[in-house]
Amino acid sequence: QSLLLVQHSHRSWMRAEGVCQVPQGFFSVTMSAWERLFGMFTACGPLAKQADEDEDAVSKDPRGLVDTAPDKLNPSAVSLLLDLSAGRCASSLIELNLKKAGMAALPPEVGALQQLTKLELSLNPLSTLPPEVASLQKLRILFCLGAKFREVPEVLGGLSSLYMLSFKSNQLERISETALSPSLNWLILTDNKLTALPTSFGNLKNLRKCMLTNNQLAALPAEILGCTALELIRLADNQLTSLPDGFLELPKLAWIALAGNPLVMQASWW
Repeated sequence: QSLLLVQHSHRSWMRAEGVCQVPQGFFSVTMSAWERLFGMFTACGPLAKQADEDEDAVSKDPRGLVDTAPDKLNPSAVSLLLDLSAGRCASSLIELNLKKAGMAALPPEVGALQQLTKLELSLNPLSTLPPEVASLQKLRILFCLGAKFREVPEVLGGLSSLYMLSFKSNQLERISETALSPSLNWLILTDNKLTALPTSFGNLKNLRKCMLTNNQLAALPAEILGCTALELIRLADNQLTSLPDGFLELPKLAWIALAGNPLVMQASWW
């Protein structure tokens, strides 16, 4: 006997017990696997709620509407950008907020801010990052929401302290094999155009939360089984027809969102 449990809508779950036959292209797991994975089902609610709050902290905008006033710049961010370009920012700076600065390119002078731990670049028409970003070895948080990136800059792969990375609501089409730092714990790539993940995704041994909702993923790489710290993954509104063998047996996985994928839509609910 099998137990089938998938997220059917944003915060509700549908459950079907006694599944004997599953439509071709769908998946089933043994009862014992599900019992281990979702044994503490009451804990899933707080975990998902916290993930929602974490993602909301990146942007309060609803999905797909990242800027309700695109022509209005943030004066303080514009001023900071001018200071950065002129080399007037203190090298001891820990946080830098350039959100809505009207910035088409991040000045290379950012490389001098080697104590920086948080960099906010959201809602700018950015599509690349300068190589000087490689000097930001203490950077832990980078937000690039609502920009123009088509790929994750490879320079980020060498940032050894990077903990949280957001490219939500960009135009991402690909991620190179070397663009993601193994130090990542949270990865937010919601609302993009990704059709595949790199095989190096399995090197993210510290990854705990991964947001991939509303992309065009047709499959997950088998190497994702290397993400042994993964607790939560959002995969809704993609093109998934199956999951890698063993994916649901990842030791810490407690929440998976799959609504809006062919593998869910093929199922019959009762």
